[in-house]
Amino acid sequence: DNVEIANESAIISSTVSDIANNILEDVKKKRF
Repeated sequence: DNVEIANESAIISSTVSDIANNILEDVKKKRF
């Protein structure tokens, strides 16, 4: 069970980082 929880948290963190990267890219495009 602990392994499943770790995998879920890793997936969530990677998803959050992907969303953050997308937001940063959008901001860069709007700025320039």
